[in-house]
Amino acid sequence: MTTENQWADRKKKVSIPLFTGYVFVKIDDRYHTNVRNTFGVVNFIYFMGKPAIIKESEIEKLREIVETYNNLEIIHLNEISTGDKVRIRSGLFYNQEGEVIKIKGKTVLMTIDHLDCALVTRIEINQLTKVTPLNTVLCTS
Repeated sequence: MTTENQWADRKKKVSIPLFTGYVFVKIDDRYHTNVRNTFGVVNFIYFMGKPAIIKESEIEKLREIVETYNNLEIIHLNEISTGDKVRIRSGLFYNQEGEVIKIKGKTVLMTIDHLDCALVTRIEINQLTKVTPLNTVLCTS
């Protein structure tokens, strides 16, 4: 999938995975241990006690959707919650930080703390990055 990222001085189209942090593998059961022992692999996704299996037809549907719709995005709503500190990744308020007040669909109502006042704005959730407090390590499993 291709998306446009904005830095302070430029915009550039970059390729990103559709599902960040996931790799789909088609392997025989006897190779599960080999895959799990690969550097960077945490584990398989399980369904009913066994590694989840996605039908080849579903993978093909995903490929077709990605090729057909160039503005496709996956929004992980579980990554941002009410009360979280976030940073805006692009646009007029680029790099500003604030706090999430409410999540509604694909938009977030948030405050932006600046100059001893709070500006409340509504912004698309895909334009936000969760801010990690200093001396905190995020772990994903």
